[in-house]
Amino acid sequence: MAWSYRRQVTFPETDASGRVHFTSVLKWAEEAEHHFLAEKGIAVLTPEGGWPRVGVQCDYRLPFAFGDEFEVELVLAQMGRKSLRWSFRILNGSSDVAAEGEMTTVFVEQGEATEIPQAVRALLDK
Repeated sequence: MAWSYRRQVTFPETDASGRVHFTSVLKWAEEAEHHFLAEKGIAVLTPEGGWPRVGVQCDYRLPFAFGDEFEVELVLAQMGRKSLRWSFRILNGSSDVAAEGEMTTVFVEQGEATEIPQAVRALLDK
């Protein structure tokens, strides 16, 4: 099931050409992930640890400019013992796929990849 998040391109997300800088798309996917986790009641970062990225892949299809509206569709594609694999699509205002990719995060406590707690798994399964 896809979870979606909408907003507009802000000026600092663009480069000298007036188009969105490629890293902004990855930040949007991460931002959507953080909103998803918060909605589920899962902390993104605690004093003990968090969910760092260990892999990211993205294909860029269409450009964005300042003020353009977009939607991030986020799917929890796979839950491993210690990791989550997310799929994302960034849709422009016309619902065309402008970018798509995947990112993998690991659950970390005290600087070490750790098994995802059962309570967190239960929240992700809801």
